[in-house]
Amino acid sequence: MQNGLLRAPHGLDIPLVFDNVGIARGMAGPGAAPQHMANIMSRAWIDCARTGNPSQPGLAWPAHNPDTRKTMIFASVSHVESGPDATERMFWSHSGPV
Repeated sequence: MQNGLLRAPHGLDIPLVFDNVGIARGMAGPGAAPQHMANIMSRAWIDCARTGNPSQPGLAWPAHNPDTRKTMIFASVSHVESGPDATERMFWSHSGPV
């Protein structure tokens, strides 16, 4: 929480994935940005369910590869990154004390 506002609460993706930001404005936020994100996220889920490929025009989502760990980053300009948050992943993957 920052200045009394939730930044990225658990479940924030639900109104975006199911494209119902209009009834979840308290969680999704005001303005056009939440609906824009819902358009992209819900389309990715629908396309993945229909075809097995969540890519869409202008937003190619590569197949998983454990060597490159390419990951879709949903943001105001969504994009693919190779191995995001590697430091945090390594921290949590240790089996013993850190």
